[in-house]
Amino acid sequence: MELRLITFALLLASSNLLAQQPAVTITRSTQIVIEGANLYYMHQVKKGETVYSICRAYGVTEDDLKRNNPGVDWPTIKVDTRLKIPVPSANTPAPNKYIEHVVQVNETLYSLAKRYGISENDIVALNPEADKKLNIGRILQIPIAKKDSAASATAITQPATSPSAPPPTPTDKVQAGASNGVSMKEHEVKRKETLFSISNMYDVDIEYIKLYNPQVFADGTNKVKAGQMLNIPISFSGLKKGSTTKNTEHREQCDSSARRMPNINVSILLPFNAEEQDDADQLYRSFRFLEVYEGALIALDNLSRQGLSVNLSVFDTRSTSVNMLLRNPSLAKADLIIGPVYQEAFKPVAEFAKQKNIKIISPLVPIDSTLYSYSNVFQIPVDFDKQVQQALVHDRLDPNESNIVLISQRDEEISKKMRNYYRQYLPKTDSILYHNSNSYSESSDLEVLQKQFEKRPHTPIVKNLSYRIGLQPRENQEVFLKIFSPTLENKVVVASQDEPFVSELLANLKAFSDRYKCRITVYGTNAWQKFDNLELNLFYDLKLHLAAPYYISYKSDAVKDFIQAYRDKYKTEPSQFAFQGYDIMTYFASAIYRYGKDFEGCLPYHKVPLLQSNYSFAPICPGGAYENKGVFLLRYTPWMEIVQYK
Repeated sequence: MELRLITFALLLASSNLLAQQPAVTITRSTQIVIEGANLYYMHQVKKGETVYSICRAYGVTEDDLKRNNPGVDWPTIKVDTRLKIPVPSANTPAPNKYIEHVVQVNETLYSLAKRYGISENDIVALNPEADKKLNIGRILQIPIAKKDSAASATAITQPATSPSAPPPTPTDKVQAGASNGVSMKEHEVKRKETLFSISNMYDVDIEYIKLYNPQVFADGTNKVKAGQMLNIPISFSGLKKGSTTKNTEHREQCDSSARRMPNINVSILLPFNAEEQDDADQLYRSFRFLEVYEGALIALDNLSRQGLSVNLSVFDTRSTSVNMLLRNPSLAKADLIIGPVYQEAFKPVAEFAKQKNIKIISPLVPIDSTLYSYSNVFQIPVDFDKQVQQALVHDRLDPNESNIVLISQRDEEISKKMRNYYRQYLPKTDSILYHNSNSYSESSDLEVLQKQFEKRPHTPIVKNLSYRIGLQPRENQEVFLKIFSPTLENKVVVASQDEPFVSELLANLKAFSDRYKCRITVYGTNAWQKFDNLELNLFYDLKLHLAAPYYISYKSDAVKDFIQAYRDKYKTEPSQFAFQGYDIMTYFASAIYRYGKDFEGCLPYHKVPLLQSNYSFAPICPGGAYENKGVFLLRYTPWMEIVQYK
């Protein structure tokens, strides 16, 4: 393996400012991204364009443009700057003269031409690369045949999910390709159905349902009404569930030896700051990034024994400009780029990688929304909302089978936001809001409350408690006696990451559970595991459930082998960053080795032993960047164990 160390620093892009020039004709971008329930054009500034001319072309105000692009140095804009422009609800983009199709297993130019009523030459004219090979997952532009262009524009539109498109005709059939090649099913909302129940019915993430129905969720809530029609994304692969034959064919195609690449080029871009180490905090961070690199080297040692040869190039992003880096010929030859870490450097490198058809990994930081449409980008960190969603949705909390209590921190804004977010993933029942009082009352009859507690019949509702700490034990009992069940399991979801609040709340829950012999299971967040002063026994006693993006089992032989190899090689103990470097290199280098550069369509079959990660990638939007949704569902047991559950 040839190892080359090349240093560079963050990008200071220099572009000519747009001058006041004669008006130029601006064509609206055909690239549209979806963020939540909103649609945005992605416009790249060209020479001669001004703020005024862009706003006029898109029908938006200057305030709209500035509000959605806070990172731009207004009032001037530079050539090649990418602007996010809101799609006005009353001025949605006109249909294009083509539709987009994601290539599926066994599809050919002939079959596509026959399907869309056009000639093979028509397809090749818009997609010259299609004349040589059709890669699975590749997006093709298909010209709309004149005789049925109206029908085609209704079934498949570009941009996807445009609110101007007419609603689909109700049907029970699965519509393949209804949004950029995604298999869709139309669902009519019935009485008492909620987004949560529909998500469970189809086993589809709530966020994906919202993604394909922006007009329904334009108000930012998760509310649905009886009679509404929803597009349910069934499969990103275009294969119907249960289609064993097609899945087998796809697997065989992925496993073909013709796809294998035994020799690959990998570039690592990390801020080592090799030339200057004066600041203690900066020195600490540099060591952490160095550990990522060291873990990756051990992964390459293991992969080389499996027959993979890697030419590795390493770049220090604090020492050389990105401009210099992008001119380096070794980067253009890369099959895989890991890094940079920080988004100001990651964005231009991702743009470069997209042009060169190179996969690029964001190893430690979530990607910027402007990169959501880049199909070559992979995000490793798991968003907090995905962690919460998987922890709560997985257990399918049912108020008919258990007593569900959502507790937030009173008068604390972050906790309130967490509470409102959690409610999206809890059963949509009538939720009762309780407040624990601001003052202790001597007149409260605790004995009466105790008798009511013992005989109270269960009501299938979610109890929503706005709680504050620092109260008398008697008042805590009064509050808990009103909301907890003496017979059913009490599943308590805590919407807080504040250590003092969580610590006192858990202690009070444990005391109440001991006194009244009621069963309590707590749902928390991964951040709790980093608390310094919380009594750890409370996690075990209250059977804490949480979703963690990383989990290391020190009983694992692979973990033991890695730790020993790291000790032998670097004479120290590996941190979580070293494990991260190992997992990223192992997963993606072996994916290219097995499936070639266009490996993303084969990732469902890519199962490799990792040390602390559970990678599961899905596109953020159709044909866009991939985000990691893989977490570990962990449960603390009364027997002082931490176990995974599925």
